Amino acid sequence: PAHINADIDWSSYAGKRRHLPWFVYSAYLVASMGYRVFMHGVSGHTNNRIYTETIIDKLGLAKAENWSKCESALNEGNFCYMPLQAISPRLADLIDLRNTLGLRSPVHSLSRLINPLDSEHVIQGVFHPPYLPLHQEAAQLLDYSSCITLKGEGGEIERNPDNDCTTFNLLNGELNQETWPKLFGKRHVKPSELSFEDMVSLWRGKTDDEYGIAAVVSTAAIALKQIEKDISQEKALEKAQKAWDDREKDRF
Repeated sequence: PAHINADIDWSSYAGKRRHLPWFVYSAYLVASMGYRVFMHGVSGHTNNRIYTETIIDKLGLAKAENWSKCESALNEGNFCYMPLQAISPRLADLIDLRNTLGLRSPVHSLSRLINPLDSEHVIQGVFHPPYLPLHQEAAQLLDYSSCITLKGEGGEIERNPDNDCTTFNLLNGELNQETWPKLFGKRHVKPSELSFEDMVSLWRGKTDDEYGIAAVVSTAAIALKQIEKDISQEKALEKAQKAWDDREKDRF
């Protein structure tokens, strides 16, 4: 729909199993800074994973089953999640063959690239490093003006702050890479179990999770630097941190 616009297209097709989906908070922070975030994805194709749609529903964030509701959500709160089933039922059906086939198919990569609202900025997460240049070059062939692809935690658009993060970028037809240095000297131990209550508790400021906060803030910073283009990594991190510090703690 040409009459609906978003600043950034945020795909979510992997699901999380080692860490909580902190990137949902990252996307919400970007929206809170005044940028329209359109997120699309699928859920349930692989066992033992936490899917974005489940978290969206639990947090009460905007989800749309049609374009009219999507437009309203973006106008009212700068954020909307739409299931792939509502955008392209055939693609969603193909992804659902994952358990039948026993592995993911190229449809997962294809769906990440669809950019339904023709957003100026596209951000993508992949799990396997060889996919980084493939997505970067596919975005170039699709004539996207701005695209960032990163090796995301679990394959989602979420930076692991324990590691250096190299983004594969496309800007105005030019390909380049940018490395964000790791934020910690030692790696964090992954949690023994993933609890939605822990996720909400961190947002409300009732508990502290150094890794979780860093994942939220640094992922938001990558998206923010993509949108604002000329700001430095340090400034992007500073602005994302301020958005986190100023968040509405009673929102969730």
